[in-house]
Amino acid sequence: MRRSILTVENNKGLRYLISTILGTKHSVRTVQSSSEAMQLFSVGYEPCMAIVDVPSAESENFELMEHICTSSMFKNVPVIVLSANRDEALKAVCLEAGATDFFTKPFDPVMLSERASQVLSENAPDITPKKRKIFNLNMF
Repeated sequence: MRRSILTVENNKGLRYLISTILGTKHSVRTVQSSSEAMQLFSVGYEPCMAIVDVPSAESENFELMEHICTSSMFKNVPVIVLSANRDEALKAVCLEAGATDFFTKPFDPVMLSERASQVLSENAPDITPKKRKIFNLNMF
C-alpha cells in the first residue's frame, strides 16, 4: 500500500510539483494552509509523513509543524520543512522543534523525493494511513 504524505504549501505551483513528484510512489494530500491541515486532523486523518512550508518561526505553519512533532497523536509522523527563508536560525529552530529535515526553496524535487522515500522507509512498520475518529460532528 502507498504511504500517505500531507503537504502544507500555500503556493499552488509547488503543491502541484510536490504532488506530481511524490505521487508516483506515495499517496499525496495537499492543502494550502495550516487551518486546512487541522480540519483534516479533526476528522481523523493521520499521514505517514508531513511536508510543511514554514516561512518563519512566528507563522501558523511553524505552530502546525511544532504540533505534529510534539503531539502524542502525531509523534511518529516525520516532518520535512520547506522554506524560502534562508536564515540558519529558522532551520535550527525547526530541527530543534522536531523536524526531520529542512529544505530551502528553491529545492531540488528529486532530492526531496529521495529524502521522503528514505524517511518513510525508516518509519516503515505501519504502511497504512491511519484514520481516527476524534470528534463526533453529528451532534443532532
